[in-house]
Amino acid sequence: MSLTAAFLTSLCGSVGIVGLGLVTGILTSRLLGPEGRGELLLMLFLPVAASRVGNCGLTQGIAYRSNQPGTSREPVSAAGVALAACLGVAQAAALAPLTRVFLPGTAGHLLGPAVACLAYLPLTFLWYALLGTHLARGDYARYNLYQFFPVALYTGLLLGLWALDRESAVAFAFANVGAWGGAVLAKAAAYVRLVSRAAICHRDIAALFRQGLRLHVPEMAGLLLLQVDQFLLVRMVGAKALGLYAVARAVGSGQAAAANPIALVCFRASMEGEPRQALATLMRQFRIFQLLFLLIAAASIAVTPALIKLAFGRQFAGSAPAAAVLILQMAVWSCAQVLENGLRGLGYPQAGTISNAAGLLVAMLAARPLVSGAGILGMALTMLLAQSAQLAAILVFANRRLKAPLSELWGFRRQTVLDTIQAARSALKLIAARRVWSASASI
Repeated sequence: MSLTAAFLTSLCGSVGIVGLGLVTGILTSRLLGPEGRGELLLMLFLPVAASRVGNCGLTQGIAYRSNQPGTSREPVSAAGVALAACLGVAQAAALAPLTRVFLPGTAGHLLGPAVACLAYLPLTFLWYALLGTHLARGDYARYNLYQFFPVALYTGLLLGLWALDRESAVAFAFANVGAWGGAVLAKAAAYVRLVSRAAICHRDIAALFRQGLRLHVPEMAGLLLLQVDQFLLVRMVGAKALGLYAVARAVGSGQAAAANPIALVCFRASMEGEPRQALATLMRQFRIFQLLFLLIAAASIAVTPALIKLAFGRQFAGSAPAAAVLILQMAVWSCAQVLENGLRGLGYPQAGTISNAAGLLVAMLAARPLVSGAGILGMALTMLLAQSAQLAAILVFANRRLKAPLSELWGFRRQTVLDTIQAARSALKLIAARRVWSASASI
């Protein structure tokens, strides 16, 4: 598949997943109300967060190791399936006794279902292994389709429960886990083929584990920063407030559909050419995209109150102020992603680790006083402060280590507007010529 097709496929996949996520968010919020939506979050946030942080880079590790010189894909794929099953079961077993710690005292009735939902971990890890085999072959179409499949299955299960009049937080939580289980079962024959084509060797498993961790560790601080608000909030507010925050978070995260493919393009562009020229290109990209992200945020904030009432219902109107702050926070996050991925492409992955650690520290210090004073709005403000600290830290890194002038990283000036207009014109011409990737890399 060409880079143009890969970019378009990734963009469509990202938009589709975010779009379906918004649909499931609206369905669960409408059918459960604020308190039920909060209970759903209480049952799922630990397995979902653990899956993102604890997957040890399975997908990337399989893809990377499969394409090393002298390495056969079959043993790596078989080792990936075995590692996924072992990691998932081990982490689920380790987290089961800790589930009570993350549930407030008022949610004791959810303890059993929450423990059962830890089955999410081995199921998602097995799915990540399958994704890695497609990424290793450069099969972006199947890779993005399979990312989309469990979310689509979850949407179908929610609609089925609605039609059967079986709406409850526990049923919806089990439907989420069941969607991943159904996806794995649907591809059972593929897993059998993967493990039957080569003997599973402990050396291959260990080598894959080390490679995955090497790729995953620089991203872990960023993943923790994105999830820290839920970890902190569940011990500070009740289920109803959590439900309102879940809606605010769903609305605020929409910009990720644009930011993730753009960050991928910046990473790819930064690996090409002479380093100083690549840095100059990255600084130009950063200036243009920070203007774009904040314009999108301003437009989104303007329609947020009406959107929440229309899509989620009037009972969630109280989430609008927090949603507006989280939209702004995601704009700051999107800007940081451009710079973080660009610096990773230039050979500085530690920039993301250091800057995200700074953001985590700010979040840990600011959360309790702000939530105590302003509830879920305080948590949204905490995340905005944390993300701003992360962006500031990565700007300082670029300035100190790469000698990137801060003036060249400031996008709010006349030249940036002219550059944006020029880039848009060039992109439109090249899109018409089916050269989207080249257009993106030249921004």
